[in-house]
Amino acid sequence: MKSSQIDVDGVLRALGQTGFFHTSQCILICASVIVASTNSLFYIFYALTPEYRCNNLTDFQLNQYNISINEVSLIYDKCSIHILNIDGRDTTENRTLDCLNGYYYNTPVDKSIVSQWDLVCDRQGLAELTQTFYNLGQVLSGLLTTCLIEKFGRKPLRVSSHIMLLVFNLIAAYSPSYWVFTAMKLLTGGVREIYFLSSVALVCELYPKEKRIIMSGIFMCCWGLYNTTLGLIAYLLKDYGWNTLFLFNVVISGYFLVDYFFLKESIRWLFANSKVKTAKKIIRNAAKQNNIDFDSVWNMTLKDTAVKHSDGHVNETSFEYQNSDSKVQQDATTVVEDTQSETKEESSMFVNLLAIFKSPYLRKVTIVVSIEWAVNTTAWNSIFQMLEVLAGNIYLNSFIMSLFDVFAIGIYSVLARRFGHKISLQCLKSLAATSVISASLIKIFAESNNTMEYIILALYILAVAGLNAASCGDYIYTSELYPTQIRSIGSGFATTFTRIVCLTSPFLKLLALVVPWAPGIIIGTGCIVSSILVQVFLPETGDRVLPQTIEDVTQMEKEKKGNKIYTISHRE
Repeated sequence: MKSSQIDVDGVLRALGQTGFFHTSQCILICASVIVASTNSLFYIFYALTPEYRCNNLTDFQLNQYNISINEVSLIYDKCSIHILNIDGRDTTENRTLDCLNGYYYNTPVDKSIVSQWDLVCDRQGLAELTQTFYNLGQVLSGLLTTCLIEKFGRKPLRVSSHIMLLVFNLIAAYSPSYWVFTAMKLLTGGVREIYFLSSVALVCELYPKEKRIIMSGIFMCCWGLYNTTLGLIAYLLKDYGWNTLFLFNVVISGYFLVDYFFLKESIRWLFANSKVKTAKKIIRNAAKQNNIDFDSVWNMTLKDTAVKHSDGHVNETSFEYQNSDSKVQQDATTVVEDTQSETKEESSMFVNLLAIFKSPYLRKVTIVVSIEWAVNTTAWNSIFQMLEVLAGNIYLNSFIMSLFDVFAIGIYSVLARRFGHKISLQCLKSLAATSVISASLIKIFAESNNTMEYIILALYILAVAGLNAASCGDYIYTSELYPTQIRSIGSGFATTFTRIVCLTSPFLKLLALVVPWAPGIIIGTGCIVSSILVQVFLPETGDRVLPQTIEDVTQMEKEKKGNKIYTISHRE
């Protein structure tokens, strides 16, 4: 039985949307969103690069290289040892040696993966590569997660992803080598994507369709609020090894026990997959918790089904409401069996994917939306991962940035309601572009001092707030641009494209170390270009009727083509 064959939204409304069942389930889903935050963003704390230099040469090595400490000066640099002649004679040449004995760090070795595996000098960039592999895991998982969620259900995927996160984080915490750790990051990224998408599906399908965007916003606000706690958690654990952060992930992933015993499957998914008996059990439980009469809700479900199958297969009189529960279940199952053939007539995912590129309107929307999502998300991730190279305390900066993110989401809601999406996005992207470009200009032209460094930090915080609000706005705006039939396909394509572009985000920190002004110019240029594309090529959704189906898109394009032909012939 497909959810479209009964009024699932009507059932959810009849159950009462503010009762104990809905509230408790929503809290259960959102309570563990911190798992997504910590797995994604703890990287900025466990991959810090401490001050370091080459370890001292041993007496044996001094003799081996014929070095007399009375005739030369030994300078232990970060990646080399400089041997300088100081006696004024030519008997000893200036030389440079590699760090023969490894590196000396100003913090304990186990405080960072950088010092743990000497990811400096000729191995610089390998720490950032671990996060790139994490993003790659999200890309690969994102291609399969939607299918897995639809096939196996929301709750099983969420519970199993919790368990796998527990296992992979535990292995990562005690990785014997860098490459084992990197492999665990790849797997963690993939599983985290499954957890996040299944959670979003659960919280959205808990309520009727008119509240999905609101619930998505609430879910993202929870994500933002949890992000504000990361700096505090990392600060409290900073005196322990880097693997303590992974053990923290292990502990909170133990939440799968709560999910397993108390979280309910999506009623919408159960009806869509013919699991009527389970759906009925959950509806009965929800009605009891919300003090709603179960029989009236369930009978309404059967009536809706009967009306939608009044073509001869099933009609309303075929349901004997006076009979026992077993009879009702039998009738409902009959409806399921009679309607299975209808699923074959639905468009396949592949056909819908082709549709977004065959239609000029949908192709334009998909390309611009993908670029817009990629710029906002990649820029946000890049700045957040650059916290180490900005002024101030990294733990406090993380808290302030995340707090501004939460406020910015609320500001976008106000702006979008008053001025529409395009103007709101334009304002936020202009704020972000102006902030990061100003920070780069200060780096280029102003004298470097503490005051200027903190001004640059403030500008980046403003940019992050604008980018995060724009990212949340993108989600709502995109859902309004696409016809209902292919909304998930269009959003999924944009998400996959964004994840691919995000593979580069960890390396902007390295670029900032070499060319401090470059990241701001790159991010600012991306914001300006994507903003122009949105303003020029995408319609405003608030003041015009947009196509709701693929057929509407086709009709709209025919009308435009006809109007164009009429205009040309009229001029002639």
